[in-house]
Amino acid sequence: GNVALMKLPGDHSGGLEMKLEETLNPDETLKEGNSYRENSQNDEKQQKVDADDKLFYIITFSFLSLSFILAMVVEDLGVILALVGATGSTLVSYVLPGLIYIKIYPHMDLSKLLAYLQLVVG
Repeated sequence: GNVALMKLPGDHSGGLEMKLEETLNPDETLKEGNSYRENSQNDEKQQKVDADDKLFYIITFSFLSLSFILAMVVEDLGVILALVGATGSTLVSYVLPGLIYIKIYPHMDLSKLLAYLQLVVG
């Protein structure tokens, strides 16, 4: 390891020095009681959280912007509600039941094949 000379605090003996040996062990305790590995894992987690937050803000801003633009452009809200109702009711009535059945039911048999058919046709 690295050897360093260090004067002891409060040492008034005229320069008595103490030898310290430092070794950089990956498991050695560092800042905040974490090891080198824990600190690097925490940094990676923080970067992932920052990336997730950035993505969240981008998606949220996009939805709000598109909603505002749509509200400013469309004069008749009935058309938009009809479009949302038509797509939403189809999704809830035909697509989601088949998808949920496929995810829940583990065995491949005729009922699961019919669920796939319902998913494709719906």
